[in-house]
Amino acid sequence: TVTITSGQIRRLLGIRSGSSSEFIDSWVTLYNHYDETKLYDTLLGVTSIIILVGVRYISQRNRKSLALRYFSISRNAIVVFGGILIS
Repeated sequence: TVTITSGQIRRLLGIRSGSSSEFIDSWVTLYNHYDETKLYDTLLGVTSIIILVGVRYISQRNRKSLALRYFSISRNAIVVFGGILIS
């Protein structure tokens, strides 16, 4: 189960405004400041999530491949190093 908070969504989109820890207030702040979204931060975050979920899905479907198993284990490190190179 994956739980994503509104603060994580704000960071994913690159929005720096708002610091409320209340759930509703955080989502209202996110809605009010959506125009502050940074394109490249959003692309990097969404692409990283897609890669992580995709590799996990593929590795669960094909458990026999040893290379795929090692790639799946190291997927977090690969995404971090890729993000470092891109940024």
